[in-house]
Amino acid sequence: MVDRVADFMLNFLQMQVEFSGNACIKPKELIGTANERKVFISFREAADRITHYDNIGVDYTEWMKQNFEAFKEWKPNERLNLRALLNKNSLDPSDGELIKITSDPWMPIRRFLGVSDECQFPDGFIPKGWQAAVDDFDSLNKVSFIKGDGFYYYDDGTQRRGKRHYARNKYLIIKAGPSNFLEYKESWNDTKLITGNPTWEEYRDFGVYPSMWDIEGNSNHPAVKSLKWRKKSW
Repeated sequence: MVDRVADFMLNFLQMQVEFSGNACIKPKELIGTANERKVFISFREAADRITHYDNIGVDYTEWMKQNFEAFKEWKPNERLNLRALLNKNSLDPSDGELIKITSDPWMPIRRFLGVSDECQFPDGFIPKGWQAAVDDFDSLNKVSFIKGDGFYYYDDGTQRRGKRHYARNKYLIIKAGPSNFLEYKESWNDTKLITGNPTWEEYRDFGVYPSMWDIEGNSNHPAVKSLKWRKKSW
């Protein structure tokens, strides 16, 4: 638990930077009185929060993030301090809200991509390696949905084409979603994979157009060229 509380404090500092641009924990935010003794009360309360969210099956960092977002909406020019986070107050999302959010299998993907919690995936998958157009990263929270062909749409109806792996050929789109995202997460932002080809196994298991080529890369259609599969799986 000492290690987990240390991780808790690190996550807190990282979110302070993310939401307000700088980080600080003052000594008075850590120390309190219990049984007439000075103690590191915030460490104890952080451990209680971790235990509570473990018990209801929720990652405490989701609770923390919701708190930061509510505080930023309330006081956009101030920094959330540790005591305000740990104290039970109106910023706290309900356990029911958190369970609903964390039970959505797309939520880890939304977090990784940087889109809002409301962003939808109507085709049930997105292209492996999907990223926004290079000039759009600051607006991702306004993206309303991302389609399986890599196009994405803003709340106002604006359409943009995203980047993806193996983008030189439209028939080489590889489906990515909750079932296989972790397998691809580490190489997701590898720009070398924007060109080239997938492995045969990727194409066979998750290709949007799985009948275009055979295991040797020979084309099954006269209008489509044969190719060589990528040998390495990473």
